[in-house]
Amino acid sequence: MRRKIYCLIQFFLITWFLVSCTNNGGSIPNKKDSKPIESVKEIKTNSADNGTKNIVEISNDEKKLSISEAEKLVREYIFKQNSEMKPEAIFPLRETTTKEIYDKLHAQTFKVKEESHMANQDYIIKGRVVNSLGSYWGGFGIDDMKVVDLNNDGRNELVYHYWTGSGISRSIEGVYYGPNNIKEKLLNIIPKMKESIYND
Repeated sequence: MRRKIYCLIQFFLITWFLVSCTNNGGSIPNKKDSKPIESVKEIKTNSADNGTKNIVEISNDEKKLSISEAEKLVREYIFKQNSEMKPEAIFPLRETTTKEIYDKLHAQTFKVKEESHMANQDYIIKGRVVNSLGSYWGGFGIDDMKVVDLNNDGRNELVYHYWTGSGISRSIEGVYYGPNNIKEKLLNIIPKMKESIYND
């Protein structure tokens, strides 16, 4: 009787193990070894014998954008968002990318300089995809950024904070999960103190 029970337990354990491996592509997942795919490039090769093949090359090394390249991408992004923007509008940038952001996210961050009417607006570029971060209105844009793994899934996110608003200042926290995937939440509202125009 004991031998039968032992055999049944072994059978169920082996079955469970095989099903787990099959669901994970034939291997046991290792959280520490899992890394997000940062860029996927398709290369077409023509061969008389094999015809056309699509070879997928995975690389984490993206060429770093120059300021001029970033300004061109940001300008295109702004005009797509606002078709009524004046053609003569300028958006000079200064880079705010930290080593942590570049090494862990393979992305670059930029802030619009003071000489633009959109001064202090922040942008992030990853894989040549531009996203705006926060708001320049009534504030100085993003004042803090940190790369963290919020979900403990091996993928890093960019957490940032900024103040915005005129008269009433709003403290807002945002999370950049990846291109075109951003979430923000209101943390606090503080009325700004105004100096009295009267003398005592």
